[in-house]
Amino acid sequence: SSAIDTYLSVTETACSDLDRLEEVWKNATFLAMRHERERHDDIVAIIAKRLKILGRFVAAAEYYENIEAVREAVNCYCDGEAWEKARCLAEGRCPDMLRIIEERYKRDLITKGDGEQLMRMGDVSSALEQFARLGQWGKCLQLAAEKSPVMLKHYVIQYCKILVNKGEFAEACQALIRYGPPIEQSNWETYKHICGALLSSSDSTSPSLLRDMLLRLIKQGVVAIPPTPKTIMESREPADVEFHKALFAAHLQMVHGRFQEQMKNSEICSRISVALCRYCAEFPVDRAFYEAGLACKHANMINMSFFFLSRFLDISDAVKDPDKVAIDNSDFLHTGIPSPCDLDLPKEPHISGPQAEEIRDWVRGWNQDQSVQQKIDVRPCDKCQTDICVTSLSCPQCGAKYEPCIVTFYPVLKESRVECTNCKAAANRGDWNTWLQLFKTCAWCGSPQSAQY
Repeated sequence: SSAIDTYLSVTETACSDLDRLEEVWKNATFLAMRHERERHDDIVAIIAKRLKILGRFVAAAEYYENIEAVREAVNCYCDGEAWEKARCLAEGRCPDMLRIIEERYKRDLITKGDGEQLMRMGDVSSALEQFARLGQWGKCLQLAAEKSPVMLKHYVIQYCKILVNKGEFAEACQALIRYGPPIEQSNWETYKHICGALLSSSDSTSPSLLRDMLLRLIKQGVVAIPPTPKTIMESREPADVEFHKALFAAHLQMVHGRFQEQMKNSEICSRISVALCRYCAEFPVDRAFYEAGLACKHANMINMSFFFLSRFLDISDAVKDPDKVAIDNSDFLHTGIPSPCDLDLPKEPHISGPQAEEIRDWVRGWNQDQSVQQKIDVRPCDKCQTDICVTSLSCPQCGAKYEPCIVTFYPVLKESRVECTNCKAAANRGDWNTWLQLFKTCAWCGSPQSAQY
């Protein structure tokens, strides 16, 4: 008995080697088994408790198991993350603890952020939460797409908000294209941030990305045959009403970029740039007028260039000193182009310094040239023959409405109307054929098409 007590009297303060300490205590159990059986279980329980305090949980569990303290053994196996031993013991001796073991196992995985194992266990919700918490968004979104489409909406928006806050707008747009943009209006503010950033971007891939995303938003899924611009403009669906102008701006920027890549047809590029001014609320307004004026000058459309570059200078001056500059919008009435007075002006001008001064020199020169007029081109309305702005999609006199040409977004006129055989979107014959000669596909739906004469 005294020998047993001597072995038990040794503690971690006297022996820092825990393996050696456990061997000393084990000797106490051997002696008790041989000479004092009535003390054996108590001694084992004392040693198990000490091992548990020292963090040697598996060893403690084995001691508890030897004296039939099954529940204590199971808990110690769990504390030591010996999950299979815990399960095996519980299955045979205390099956009611199996649920507790699995709950503890799951909590342990969550604490460690082990989404992979949670996924293998079939706990999709917890796995998604862990992947998101650790920033493993690829795994999170892929798992949600495969196993939990209902949760996919939540996580794709959560991911996009993080990307938007980091200024990674193209990546956010790509995620929405891949997994689909949720239609709920609570997400629209995020989409607007993406639209504004990509329409203002100098990256040539941005318009195409944004166009694809917005078409998916409007049609709530993958778009085999997109609705025509006319259909979208006339739709009363909230997403169509909210985002159709950004969609059209993205489409026109994409088409313009494709023509510029070919370095061909400055006239058609000028018409596209002029049509983009109709959607100048979607990207920096001064940039819209600057690019329209510059494109018209390159196409030798000097009156139109004078018209748009004068407006560009008005806006630039208002950006620099908004309290002292009043912009006269009378020349733009009935053009379909928003008044700058109704728009948020950019914080910084699109161009400044020598570039802006060169524009001022051009405008001063045209202002003194009697052969140049500061005006936008007009055409007769198909219905009432009143002269209207060449870009206008409606007649202010008779109310006649026109479809936008899918190449330039100028109005489609009766005598030159053609349409895609696949999506039925309309175009002016000359613009359609110019596009088809270069690209062989419909500018709106991308299906193979032929010129029409």
